[in-house]
Amino acid sequence: MDIKFLYRALKTSLVVAILVTGFSLVYGYYSFAKGFFIAALWNIVNLWFIIILVRLLFTGGKINKTKIWLLVLLKFPVLYTAGYIALKYGNLPIYAVICGLPLVFLVITLKAAGNVIINSWYRKV
Repeated sequence: MDIKFLYRALKTSLVVAILVTGFSLVYGYYSFAKGFFIAALWNIVNLWFIIILVRLLFTGGKINKTKIWLLVLLKFPVLYTAGYIALKYGNLPIYAVICGLPLVFLVITLKAAGNVIINSWYRKV
């Protein structure tokens, strides 16, 4: 698995978050939809920042300290403050947040399990 796997997992997570939010809105669960989407989007952006930061730090060649500092200052104070404000003042149901936060990791796990199953199936054929 390479870095493209993580980018595909982020895109899939965004699609799943949009679908779950859409279905929740259709069935009238407006507060759940809002909490789920905010939590899922927050975690998608958080993992995306981590991927960019790791790529900047561990790729060969010269390290661009300006980009790293900009990313660190954007990720930690801004993203985490936005998450705090959303939890504190957003009136989000806690069960929606609990369902939305691990969505990215669930998608990564399921995609990895699918790759393992498909690869083992192709070896038998």
